[in-house]
Amino acid sequence: MSAGKPRALSFCIGSRLTEPFNTREDMSVNLSVIIVSWNCKTELLDCLHSLTDQNSGDSIEILVVDNASSDGSVEAIHLHFPSVHIIQTGTNLGFAQAANRGLTAARGEYVLFLNPDTLVQTCA
Repeated sequence: MSAGKPRALSFCIGSRLTEPFNTREDMSVNLSVIIVSWNCKTELLDCLHSLTDQNSGDSIEILVVDNASSDGSVEAIHLHFPSVHIIQTGTNLGFAQAANRGLTAARGEYVLFLNPDTLVQTCA
C-alpha cells in the first residue's frame, strides 16, 4: 500500500442509509464503530462519508474519539455528521487509551475499531 492511499474495508455493512443513525438515547445498538482521530480531518471525513453511505438496516452508532486535534476535525464532524458521537480527550492520549475511552462509551453488541484513513466499500 502506498502512503496516502486509504485502505478499503473488505466486508459489507449493507445498503444505503435512508434514515440517520441512532441517537445516543436509543439503547438498541447492534454495532459500535469507534474511530480514534488526531489531526486527520480530510481522511476522517472521507471515512465517515463511506460509513454513512452504508447500512444493513441494523442500528449502528459511530463514535469518534478525538485526541485534541487542532485541524478543525471536531467542528467538521459537528457540521457534516451531527449524529456521530464525539468524545474529546483534551490531550493526545495515544491510540490505546483513546480506543479504551471509545469502548467504554460504546453501546453496541459488536464493536469495530476503524482507522480514520479507511474507506468502507459499497456492497456488491
